[in-house]
Amino acid sequence: MDWNDPAIWSVVISFIAIILSQLPPVRDLFRGTKINIKIPETFQLYHHLGNTNISIFIDIHNIGGRNVIIDKIQCIFVDVDHRYQILPAHSYVSRDALDLNGNSLEYPISRIILRPEERWHETMRCFKFWSESDEELVNQLMLDMRNDIESQPRIENKLIEAKTDIVNRVTNFFNSHFFLHKGNYHLLIVAFSEDNIPLEIKGYEFTLFENHLRALVSHVDDYKYGFGILFPQRDPMKFLTIRLRNSSDQKYAKKLYNNILKKQ
Repeated sequence: MDWNDPAIWSVVISFIAIILSQLPPVRDLFRGTKINIKIPETFQLYHHLGNTNISIFIDIHNIGGRNVIIDKIQCIFVDVDHRYQILPAHSYVSRDALDLNGNSLEYPISRIILRPEERWHETMRCFKFWSESDEELVNQLMLDMRNDIESQPRIENKLIEAKTDIVNRVTNFFNSHFFLHKGNYHLLIVAFSEDNIPLEIKGYEFTLFENHLRALVSHVDDYKYGFGILFPQRDPMKFLTIRLRNSSDQKYAKKLYNNILKKQ
């Protein structure tokens, strides 16, 4: 091969140009892997038998130069005494898909793949699954309550109450699992890669006031009728809208998360 032949160099240069055209721009490669997380000023807080649940809208933007795979997302509550509660994101409520009754469909969250400049924005539902022993106990409580309520005669315009011993067992379960209390909290939003490495840790702050706690604890008053256990909670005001504040120190949010890792 004659490397002094201009035709050879023309072919080589054309080949290199084709290869380079298939790669991202150099400026994008230098941007690396980076995402930005934003959430609005409020989220919804509720619980199931003391097990904290939140619904929160999240906007994840790939601002890096490479494709990003988000394997899981966690919301973490941390109180002033550094007690924490990890609430994994398990599902999201579709903004487009509806069932036959016009209700939004809920889908499980699997891997989220974002190309550069793409974004994923949905309302996530975050909660911790029961342990196997707790799940078995909850199922037994639900079964006992259902059998008891269904065995009682119906009286028009009157709610049927479960027996006191069943209600007490349910109440005791709630008391042993309810984490929340009055005071200030940090909310950490953490998105993880496939290698379980945090891609982004975002910190916010919020306060639970006495009226919030009263509303959450008042779920217990309806347990005797099966609401919140066998049936949906009947009072929408018990699903709280909590205001968020942007954390003034994002480095502290990362420090909080690292402290949690040390405790696990």
